[in-house]
Amino acid sequence: MGVTASPVLFIDVTPNPVCLGNAIAWDLSASYAPGSSISSYTIDFGDSNNDTGASGNHTYAAAGSYTITATITSAAGLTQIQYEEVNVIDCSDPLLLDTIYASTDGSGVYYWE
Repeated sequence: MGVTASPVLFIDVTPNPVCLGNAIAWDLSASYAPGSSISSYTIDFGDSNNDTGASGNHTYAAAGSYTITATITSAAGLTQIQYEEVNVIDCSDPLLLDTIYASTDGSGVYYWE
């Protein structure tokens, strides 16, 4: 009888930071389960919303810092959890205009000094 290793979780969240009103794309599809397969993917966005599946999009309703919790479970019943911090910025705030550049296509927020 072989030993089944814990699944390996990879989470990709882009863009980060993101302007309020623009969606983040999240992707867990690079995750894998040695000696098994992944039976479930769940993601908690830290704002009382969650989703299932290997990838998707999410838009936050308010600016702030959120902790995403991603969980995968293997067919062997083993679980792996990973956390990712996402910063949602109100890019329309005139006080930020001197220090940020927000792309018009929602691909990201860039800072300079």
